[in-house]
Amino acid sequence: MTKRLPNLSLHCLSPVILLLGVYGFGISLALELGGYRSFLHASLLPFAWMLLQGRGTLPWSEPLWWLLGLGGLFLLQGLAMAVGPIEGGHHEVLGWSLFAAILITLVPGRIGSRGDHRSLLALTTVVFVMAQVVAYFWRSNPYLDVRFLGVFSNPHYLALYALLALGFLVYLIDFYRGWLGWLLGAVLVVDVVLLILSRSLPAWLGLVAGTLVLLPFFRRRMAAKILTLSLLLLVGVQLAGWVELSTGMKTAITYLANDERWVLWREFWILQNESTGWQWLLGHGFGQFLNDYMPVSSFHAQRVEPYVDFASPHNYFLELLYSHGLIGVPLLCLGYGLWLIGLTRGINVSRTVDHRRQGMLLLSLVTAQLVLGFFTMPFFARHNLFPVSVLLGISLRYIIAREKHD
Repeated sequence: MTKRLPNLSLHCLSPVILLLGVYGFGISLALELGGYRSFLHASLLPFAWMLLQGRGTLPWSEPLWWLLGLGGLFLLQGLAMAVGPIEGGHHEVLGWSLFAAILITLVPGRIGSRGDHRSLLALTTVVFVMAQVVAYFWRSNPYLDVRFLGVFSNPHYLALYALLALGFLVYLIDFYRGWLGWLLGAVLVVDVVLLILSRSLPAWLGLVAGTLVLLPFFRRRMAAKILTLSLLLLVGVQLAGWVELSTGMKTAITYLANDERWVLWREFWILQNESTGWQWLLGHGFGQFLNDYMPVSSFHAQRVEPYVDFASPHNYFLELLYSHGLIGVPLLCLGYGLWLIGLTRGINVSRTVDHRRQGMLLLSLVTAQLVLGFFTMPFFARHNLFPVSVLLGISLRYIIAREKHD
């Protein structure tokens, strides 16, 4: 026993702590447990130790430097330009999201001598879907037409995680065979039901966008079939009454001036036009929109239940324009562009079928999340950035692995 005690050093425990921290972070997000930051806090010690050990312990590479550069610039600029209280703790969310993405790149590639992350991913995904089903029957949210939303307080949150689980399940079913594949297939059906119950139109648009982005990687005949199925999916969703597509289009076209988002965007420009030259260029900083918007908000002026003060314009571009100015919007486009290009290159140079499928899965999920979140969630909100950090961390592992083999 005493001979084994010296092996319990930080060098040996760091990978274990990182593994527990990353999976604990992901599970706490998916189940809305609220302890996600505790897992990140626990990972600070092994991360600091790896930094002190020197360059060889961290996967320093061009993608990681881009992440640190762009993320650091967003963080410092947002803090420097904020003159009032930072509502929503967006600077903290961004900082922890960058840290989470880096942590994911440090997790060991294999668990033990034989295992990999697929088994843990499968278990986590199954637990997530089952937890949502249980919560669906036992918990309701009276503020949203008495709709059951699983463990979440917003239908788009449930839709986002159900959409991510759908992508993981499709990949895992293709990997596993036999009874386990059939079990995952049954869970996939339940997950699709959750997506339907969310009644989130952006989620279905994200699903179609995440499918269409993969068309260039298929042969023409297969691409034509996928395109046809995607269109039939939207038609089927409408005919089944799961999401009122026709009503949504009618509202957008005929009653655009009365649409909530349109009113919000129109009043946003009234607020934005009051900005100084420096604020146009560098923005107003983190968390300033909520209080600044109240004086011009027709929603706030009415004060009729239910009335809501919006913390963001519900549009990534407008949100970044207000918080980080004309510099922030192209930086966001640059970041996503580099991300998608890195995944595309990884797919094109894949040496194995499984590596190619991993890249296609990530490309599809990143696209689907971007479409879903763009008009529904504040960019710097934890329900948006934390899932993005998970996808970003996994993507960095994928891209860095591709660079090592070039």
